[in-house]
Amino acid sequence: MVEQFDIDSLFIKATEDVFTLNSVSDKNKLLLYGLYKQSHEGNNKLPPPIIINFKAHSKWQSWKQQAGKGKQRCKKEYIQLVAKLKENQTEK
Repeated sequence: MVEQFDIDSLFIKATEDVFTLNSVSDKNKLLLYGLYKQSHEGNNKLPPPIIINFKAHSKWQSWKQQAGKGKQRCKKEYIQLVAKLKENQTEK
């Protein structure tokens, strides 16, 4: 119970911290998006957008790639990725 509260608190903080990051690659942005959507809504059951809408299709695909992962696991991965991105930002 305590662990879930800690994960949820850290996740909320990470979702706020992500807006302070500079120059996040598109790959990492999509990964963050997919983890966020999976942690909130579970598996992507939406039909894919048309392929010519590249941005929407990429986001849909990123979320779809997280299929089967539990919400808490996705929150942990999101937290870890934001921490890594923050660390890389301060090293530059």
